[in-house]
Amino acid sequence: MYAASLLWGAAQGLILQNWIAGWSPFLSLLVLYFLRAPREEQMMLDQFGEAYRTYRQRTGGIFPRRWRG
Repeated sequence: MYAASLLWGAAQGLILQNWIAGWSPFLSLLVLYFLRAPREEQMMLDQFGEAYRTYRQRTGGIFPRRWRG
């Protein structure tokens, strides 16, 4: 969800000619991500523990990791 929102915000910034209207959603979403995501990660670790650590290592963070196999 965060990756899609950030990509959408970056695309809007590249498409619109107005720098303020174009890039302000991207910057807002970036701030939101850096404030919210660490708390969400901690909630997941508290709830699921080692199973979530294993899942996170396998899948990556905001962008998926490449599959090895």
